[in-house]
This record gives sequence, C-alpha cells and structure tokens, in this order.
Amino acid sequence: MLFKLFNTRFLGAGYGLFASQDIEPSYPLFTIPAKALLNSLTLEPLYPQSQNLSCTQIITLHLSLNRPVNHVSADVHFGPYISVLPENFDAHPFTWIWKAKHHSKPGNDLELGLLKSLPPRITQKLEQMCTTCGKDKAAIEEYMVLFYCLLFELRQPLDISAELSSRAKNIHAQLLLRRLLMGLVKWYIFEHIAWLNQLERILSNFANHALEVPTVYPQPTRGEIWNTGPSTKRKYGEDFTLLAPSTQATKPQDELYLKYGSHSNSTLFTEYGFVLARTDSEIEVVDLVEDLFEKRGAVGTWMKEVLTGEGYWGDWTLHLSPEPAHPSYRLITALRLYHCVPVEFVAECDDLERFIQEWRNVIYGVAMAVSDENERLWKITLGQICQTMILNSQKGADHIRLLREEGAMSLPAGVLFCIETLWEEENEVGKAVIKSLDNNVEF
Repeated sequence: MLFKLFNTRFLGAGYGLFASQDIEPSYPLFTIPAKALLNSLTLEPLYPQSQNLSCTQIITLHLSLNRPVNHVSADVHFGPYISVLPENFDAHPFTWIWKAKHHSKPGNDLELGLLKSLPPRITQKLEQMCTTCGKDKAAIEEYMVLFYCLLFELRQPLDISAELSSRAKNIHAQLLLRRLLMGLVKWYIFEHIAWLNQLERILSNFANHALEVPTVYPQPTRGEIWNTGPSTKRKYGEDFTLLAPSTQATKPQDELYLKYGSHSNSTLFTEYGFVLARTDSEIEVVDLVEDLFEKRGAVGTWMKEVLTGEGYWGDWTLHLSPEPAHPSYRLITALRLYHCVPVEFVAECDDLERFIQEWRNVIYGVAMAVSDENERLWKITLGQICQTMILNSQKGADHIRLLREEGAMSLPAGVLFCIETLWEEENEVGKAVIKSLDNNVEF
C-alpha cells in the first residue's frame, strides 16, 4: 500500500504526505498491527502490577524510562516511535507555568512575561493541567519506587537511588510530552473511541493536518460498527488501518491530510501549544462568571451548590458560530440563577429556595423564562462580561507589543502569534455578542 505514497519535508512545517499515483476513495493506505501501537494495552504486559496506573501514567512512565538520547531511543519495543519526539518544549505554555511553580529557578524573564501576557481563561486551564500533572507525577514516582528493580534491571543496589532520582526528574517533561503527542507528532486517531482508552498517537511525523479539506481517516473498528467494547479475544485491541479520503479520488501529487479534532483555540494552545486562524471561535468565560458568584458571598456559594447539583456549574462559553454570536445555554442558565436572588441578600438563609422555583421550572422544561425582568438583568450582565473581555483583550494586545519591543522575537516562530490570536478572539467574540444583544437576538 505504501508504494502509493511519499512524503516531503517543509521548512518550519514538518512533513507532508503525498500520493505518488491515483488512489481511489477509501482505499486502505496502510495497516499497523495492534501490538505495534504504543498504548496502555501494549504497555501493560511490560510493567508488573501496573493496573492502578492510568493510561496517561503508564505511557508517561514508558516514555520517561526510554527517553531518546541524541534523537535515538534504545527501547526495543517502540524505539522508532519515541525517537521522533522533540527533546524540549520551551515554546509550550505548560513549560512556562510548570517551571514557575515547581522549579527553584522559575524560568527566565521572557517566560514569566509570556505567562503574564496570557488571557486569564488560558492561565486557568494551565493551572488545572498543573494540578493533574502533579497527581500523575506522584503516582508514577510511587510506582517507580516500588518496582525499580524490575524497571531498571540493575544489579548494584547502591546505584539504584541515584538512577531513580535522575529518571524521576524527567517525569514532568514526559507528562507534558504525553499531552502534546497529537499536536507535536502530528497524528490524529479517532478520539471518540472510548474503549481504546487514549490510544497513543506516536506513529510517525509524516503528514500535515487540516480542518475541512478531504482528509484520511481510520477504518471503523468492529467495536465502532457494532457499538460494543473491545473483544476479550484481542489482547491488544484491533489493528489500525488508515483509509484514503472518502469524498473524492486522490490524484498524483495531491497532499493527504490528517484531521484535527474539534477543539477550541484555548484547548489547542494549552494542550498542544498552537492555535488556528478560524471564524467559529469559542471563548470560555469561566473565570469572569466565577468572579460574579464569589462577590455574592455566602449567597454566591449557595448558588454555586445549586448549579453544581443541577449540572450547570462551569464550562460557560460564548460562540461566534453558528450566527448570530451567542452565549451557551449553560451560561444563560447560570446568569438566570444569578439574578433570581435579589442582590441585597448577602447571607444564606433558609428561604432562599423560594427565589429559584421559577428557575427550576425553566431548566426542567416547564417554563421558557424566569420572568421578563430576569431576562433583562442577565442580558445586562452578559453585556458587562463582554465589555470586560474587550477591555482585557486591548490590554493583552498592548502587553504583546511590549514583549516584542523587549526581544521576545527570540522565541520560536508563532508563540506571540498564538497569544495575539487568543486575545483577538476574545475581542471579536465580545463585540459580536454585544451586537447580538443590541439587535435583541433571542438566544
């Protein structure tokens, strides 16, 4: 199958995959045996009693123990895959925040300046990643302490502690590596197959990604076709087969693209370190809305408990598409509750529940709105949130200009562009939602 393909390296853009001859729609391009895929199913037999490690943790452990030296990994199982991975992530925002929190030397002035230049919503997501990373790191270190003899196959007990310490120091970098694999190694494997449980994307750095053009795609598995879990007869799961684009034939010299998952720019930036120029922007406003409830004191805490109980706390977003620009239903629901309890109530009392019965009727589908006044108030608050976004974006743009003047151009290409794009996105979405409010759009 591979005789129909060739790849070419582009300066600053990695490798592109091209057809060398005509390829019919949905033609199998290549198949990788299940046991050759780097994932939790193939790694578990290599590590004793590793069932308590999550998929992220066991993959990170393996990467840490087999980190490449001079671009070559000695791993006899997956060395060729691991060898193509980058050796540092200095341009990734997670590196900046991890160093600021966990290193005795918290990064250089430029990295600290970049951290300060990030939108608060991005910083919040990076903080959450740090927390998760810290827990994963602790679990891996505990496992390494328990099973170091088998892991390192060392015969000199006195050397073990030094070796363990040295390798443990690399774990946080490998945790980041695990989070970046899809973006940095340029691989997309269908994320919607839950039972594959984070199937590893380290296949080869051979192709570019695209959002909308005809893209190659994975052949559906038996589990997908029949909507079942993995077969117990297949120890390593199913083979992976990549198919040519299904919507049209591929001609010689046509480039074949892998497909991006559907993610917001904030997710792409915090997880993979890049953003896309796009028109369907999605902006998280969790930090701004949380601040509203915090300022309501005990009543705000009570309302948070109500929203959490009903499944509406967090994940509040504004959207540019489909037009007109609009808030998510989750955000509308939270703001409606926020204005159910009069602002003069600052302390929790026994009869607060009486204020929100109409709100419950709305979320249960009994009523369309709490009241005309409630609709008016939450839309005013939405406009204020948008105005704050616009003001913050202007300050953020000014900060980026200052960084450029101070020499941030020494960073890898695209870092400042990514941060600028995130701020511009906030400005654009904020203005668009205000326009919808001015036009009395019904959300």
